[in-house]
Amino acid sequence: MAARVDPASEPAARAERAGAVRPDAPGITASLAYVDRCLRGHRPFAIATGAAPAVAQVTGRVTALLTARPELHVVHLSAPVETAYGFLKACLDQVGFELGPAGLDDLHNLFVLFLRHEAARGRRTVVLVEGTEHCGPRVLELMQALAKVRAGATVPVTFVLTGSRELHRVLDSPGMAGLRAFTRERFDLDKALAWVPASGGTRPDPSAAVLPANERAVAAPGRVVVMRDGIILARVPLEPGRLVIGRSQRCGLPLDSRFVSRQHAMLVVAKEDVSVVDLQSTNGTLVNGQPVTSRVLEHGDLIGIGNFRLRYDCRLPEPEDATAGTQGRI
Repeated sequence: MAARVDPASEPAARAERAGAVRPDAPGITASLAYVDRCLRGHRPFAIATGAAPAVAQVTGRVTALLTARPELHVVHLSAPVETAYGFLKACLDQVGFELGPAGLDDLHNLFVLFLRHEAARGRRTVVLVEGTEHCGPRVLELMQALAKVRAGATVPVTFVLTGSRELHRVLDSPGMAGLRAFTRERFDLDKALAWVPASGGTRPDPSAAVLPANERAVAAPGRVVVMRDGIILARVPLEPGRLVIGRSQRCGLPLDSRFVSRQHAMLVVAKEDVSVVDLQSTNGTLVNGQPVTSRVLEHGDLIGIGNFRLRYDCRLPEPEDATAGTQGRI
């Protein structure tokens, strides 16, 4: 006897057999935008958590989209890893190394060499980890160490960590205190929003911006985080108007370096957006590693001025950092 077919399901079945792509749910689309923003901002971590079906869907979409981008080298760890040795070996296996007997330090040094080599070729390495909450603590400590590796002025790797909400408890545990500076903003797949955990807890902090990731949602006009050699020197709130950046003490944001022109660049702060303009500087102005004459900034963009890096932040105000240190030289 032939099985009965529901006529209403036949179009969907035909579309599935034909390989038609269903549109992503809003949370998936927003999470992809969040991961892309982390990559454009050269962040070392992107965190996405939620129920198992949503995590599986976003993992598949992220893997497919990132693998198609030639400027990225994607490593996908589909199963949790217990040890730092196992993590490094799995990563190196995927990037094509045929390893003989080697110690942990040898694997670590080889992976760092690979990251810097790829960065020199203009390729960023992305390590996508599933079920991160089940990874051993030494694996997370290793990721923290790798997040401090530099290739030029930026970190050459981004770890995309996915898992259940249990991952928040792991990241916020006392033993993972060193990771908090890297993993503050996270994406909740169940609620389709990016959020910042309260200090000392895993619940969303009402005082921190809990914002839909598919909206710009600017806490206008934002601020810039001034860094040199990976160290944060100041957080400078932006106000409508113009902020001149340069070596001269008369600049609104003076940067003391022989690689910075006296009047190097300018931030033009409007109500709706912020732009950076190069003032015909000797060494030029970079945004995300690319030379620019002028550019409208997006959240997470990294501005290069001499040996300083300024990260534009329009999403996550931190009340404790309200004093920005714009006075004096940096």
